[in-house]
Amino acid sequence: SIKRDDYLEVHHMNRAYRRGHEVDGDLKLLCSSCHRKLHSEDTKTFPEGKYDFQIDNVEQRITSTGDPSIVVSLVVYVNDKTFRVNEWFTSKTTFKIAPFFNSVGCKASNGSVEDFEKTIGKRGRAEFVIRRSGGREYNNVNRWFYKTYTDDDFYYDPFKEV
Repeated sequence: SIKRDDYLEVHHMNRAYRRGHEVDGDLKLLCSSCHRKLHSEDTKTFPEGKYDFQIDNVEQRITSTGDPSIVVSLVVYVNDKTFRVNEWFTSKTTFKIAPFFNSVGCKASNGSVEDFEKTIGKRGRAEFVIRRSGGREYNNVNRWFYKTYTDDDFYYDPFKEV
């Protein structure tokens, strides 16, 4: 129900679509209170395990310590729901860059933001765990699965960690 000081917002039903590339039925009008409630529900943690994901967005950000970083937004498919997980790549986590690119079947020339932007829309698979920090829980990638090319399509080697 819309309150007097509320306003309408547009919600993406399937957030795997990038803005500007939506399909019919993807957008829904909600009051701002309901929209906030919906997003607070879908950002809760999901069970640890191996899940498919799609890369939704890439941004350059500054960490709380002032270090430059690249943040990759993943839409993770858990049964019939989707969850958003942000993976941060900084100078301290360069060891994660090659496994990330391998998991979506891409090669990075130098790990630049342009390399990361080429992965938007790509799909991969990873093992997600629940981490705890500062009194809150969040999902984080524990390991990426290598994406192998075949004539038909890509497939994941579940025994090969990267």
